[in-house]
Amino acid sequence: MQTIVKIYFYMLLMVQISSISFADSDPANPAKTKKPCGFPDDMNCFENKKVADADEVNANFKALLGRIDNINSVNGNIGIGTNSPSSGLHLYGGGWGSIITLSNTSTGRNWHMGPTETDYFTISQSNVGDWIAIRSNTGFVGIGLMYPTHRLHVNGTARSDQATFDTSSDRRVKKNITPLTGSLQKIQKLQPVTFEYIDDYKEDKESLDGKQMGFIAQDVKKVCPGMVTTTKETFGDQKIEDFHILNTSNLTPMLIDAIKELTAEVIQLKARIKVLEGKKNGCISEKSDYPQRQRQLL
Repeated sequence: MQTIVKIYFYMLLMVQISSISFADSDPANPAKTKKPCGFPDDMNCFENKKVADADEVNANFKALLGRIDNINSVNGNIGIGTNSPSSGLHLYGGGWGSIITLSNTSTGRNWHMGPTETDYFTISQSNVGDWIAIRSNTGFVGIGLMYPTHRLHVNGTARSDQATFDTSSDRRVKKNITPLTGSLQKIQKLQPVTFEYIDDYKEDKESLDGKQMGFIAQDVKKVCPGMVTTTKETFGDQKIEDFHILNTSNLTPMLIDAIKELTAEVIQLKARIKVLEGKKNGCISEKSDYPQRQRQLL
């Protein structure tokens, strides 16, 4: 991006250099002309291919470019929208919105870049809302939404052909460790559903089209409150203060614990069936060692 800006700026100078104006020139200089050249009367014009003395060269880029407000004569900084640029290229705009706009006239698409009123830097496409947002005070990055609430917040689906994501799980960084129990009962209360997203929410997100499978966050919250959080969300004409977010990764340890509970029940039932079959065949006495063997199996 920096290279593109530099190239564009230099090209602009090259295109306009033939009509540049110079102040305080010697009236006797034969290169000077009084012909109209598009500049105020108090500025001097020189014809192309004529020579101006070095002390007469005092270019006014504000008059030349019209959109560049100031070039600092001390440090060479360029300001667009500001008369006191503090960096090499300083772009300034009032309010919030785009500071840089890239347009394609053949497609009618415009890309906008700039800060918002709440400390975000955004890149978006007009009338589409393909947002990339970076929040400076938290480091949160959002793709497909304007207000990310996590380090990486993707609105839609993400694909990885080979990459994997690892999670810190070292015992030395954890405390208050307790075994997870009672998961089978909670799993039985969860209700998987099929559904479709409303039009205002899915907008241009093709991945959200058609029938989906999953859970309703409000229903899961009644069974497992720790799996659900809330955030702010805007879609269509709606502004929701308590938009529910479901952390489905917590289902993995719960499912493992539920499987262990079922396995224990299966082992117990197998032992009982074996005892009952033995009694039926007359091979087990009332003084059977079944209780002891059952405890060993468990």
